[in-house]
Amino acid sequence: MVAKSISDNSISIGNATATDNIKLVSLTNNASKTFPLGKTTILWVATDEAGNKANATQIVDVENTTPPKLTVPAGITFEATSLNNNTIPIGNATATDIEPVTITNNAPKTFPLGKTSVLWIATDASGNKANATQIVDVVHTTPPKLTIPANVTFEATSIDNNTVSLMPPNVSNIEPVTITNNAPKTFPLGKTSVLWIATDASGNKANATQIVDVVHTTPPKLTIPANVTFEATSIDNNTVSLMPPNVSNIEPVTITNNAPKTFPLGKTSVLWIATDASGNKANVTQIVDVENTTPPKLTVPAGITFEATSLKDNLVPIGNATATDIQQVTITNNASKTFPLGKTSILWIATDASGNKANATQTVDVVDTTAPKITAPHNIIVNATSSTGTRVDIGNLTASDNVQLVTISNNAPILFPFGNTTVTWTAKDEAGNVANATQIIQVVDRSPPQLTIPVDVVTDATAFETPLVIGNANGTGIIDASPKITSNSTGLFHIGKTIVQWTATDKFGNEKTLDQTVTVLACGKPSSDYNLVMGTNSSDTLTGSMVPNLIIGLGGNDVIHEGSSGDCVIAGDGNNIIYAGNGTNTIYAGNGDNVIRGGNGNMQVFAGTGSNIIQGGSGQNTCSLGSPAKDLVTNCQVKLR
Repeated sequence: MVAKSISDNSISIGNATATDNIKLVSLTNNASKTFPLGKTTILWVATDEAGNKANATQIVDVENTTPPKLTVPAGITFEATSLNNNTIPIGNATATDIEPVTITNNAPKTFPLGKTSVLWIATDASGNKANATQIVDVVHTTPPKLTIPANVTFEATSIDNNTVSLMPPNVSNIEPVTITNNAPKTFPLGKTSVLWIATDASGNKANATQIVDVVHTTPPKLTIPANVTFEATSIDNNTVSLMPPNVSNIEPVTITNNAPKTFPLGKTSVLWIATDASGNKANVTQIVDVENTTPPKLTVPAGITFEATSLKDNLVPIGNATATDIQQVTITNNASKTFPLGKTSILWIATDASGNKANATQTVDVVDTTAPKITAPHNIIVNATSSTGTRVDIGNLTASDNVQLVTISNNAPILFPFGNTTVTWTAKDEAGNVANATQIIQVVDRSPPQLTIPVDVVTDATAFETPLVIGNANGTGIIDASPKITSNSTGLFHIGKTIVQWTATDKFGNEKTLDQTVTVLACGKPSSDYNLVMGTNSSDTLTGSMVPNLIIGLGGNDVIHEGSSGDCVIAGDGNNIIYAGNGTNTIYAGNGDNVIRGGNGNMQVFAGTGSNIIQGGSGQNTCSLGSPAKDLVTNCQVKLR
């Protein structure tokens, strides 16, 4: 049966039949009054009088084969905003059915220009389908957007055959656009309306009008006629023939002028005017010069020589010029109110009423014969800075002149030699007058010499007074290249610091003193690091203490016993016997015949030129010998002193 409802379908199910051998009591079923969609099983039961039962089933199948009833949105007409990318609200479809319905469509996200069929499909839960079509028509009815081209003003080159280049207008549209116009190939003089039409692919049209105005604003081309010069036959009644100027234009031209019938003496301007059909005018001026060409006769004053009282402000009486002419004459000159030194040419000019000129020159000579007054700078004494010359600021000359100084010079050298130099100053004025003065420059030497002394000396004592070569000093002076150099050195130096004073004295008595320091150490250390054991010039027995000792033997034949902490022994030149201690010891034995015996410490021996017997101890021993061939050495590394 075809369903009319999801759950409430009234169906006539018929009646069951049953037979029994005795007696049938009842026939029942469990059917409901209405049936739902789908298959329903009905149980029929037959019961006889004895209570025996029989049953059977009946299937009631309620089917839904009716498709949904689909209603789609009405067709849409939409004004395009794009050629193929128009977003359009298409609405929603509706459907009715006894079951739930799903509605779909095949509409694109955006629509192209033209008609598009949208297929709507409604499907119920039983799979029954209904479809309908909606038409979406994207139309283009908007005409192109046409920008009116600017009007064109064109200067005519012809009456009716002007070629004017036109730029097409700007146009915007979603479709391709064709642009046409009704412009002629050439334009006549005046205004022409050009109709521009833009047509898109849909046939929409837009038009705009452009005015092409071919104007004629160029005046006629008028050739200036040559000026006319006419020798006067009268003051005011001269007849002069004039030729009209040449003219060219694209239109007819009328030519007029304002010339009088007769011309007076002098220049008359004739204005020629050319006017074309458009009213453009051109004019030129032609000069008709009726002239008197005979110059006046001019006589100027004689030349003048004047003694100067100033450089450029001399008052000179120059006199007056005279002139004769048939017309009134004006006489002028270019003389200044005052005259400068030197020759000045005065130009006198006589001009008659016709402008004829005559000129002549008068010479005014302002002379200067007075020499300048000068005062030389003071004499200068300056200290020399070099043996080859000294730069000196010699000052400036004071000078004055009635007119003007031209140059101040001197014969001073760039560098002044030692001694006196006479500088001659010269002042010269503009007229060449010269004055001289002298100045004495005395270059003296009052600078101390330059002194270079030897470097400071640090050395070990080899005797109570150690002989040392401390070097030589050098000196030079600005003028005296070899100053006298002296020092207070004796060549012998005690242990400690000695200041050697060096002095350089040049022949001018200038002195320079510098100090050199000579430091004599005791075995590489200052004497303050030791206990001092001092002998005499006699034969002594000297014994060191438990601390480091500085043992000085002086003269005589000494017996020296070192201490145990490492001693420094400076024996004299006698024949000495020296017993080294247990520390690290240094022994300067002198030039006698010495006997030296090492102890348990390290020993360093510096022997003189005598015959020495040296026996090293148990430590490390080094013997520096003055005359190795004379010495007997055992257990000691020998070196040549």
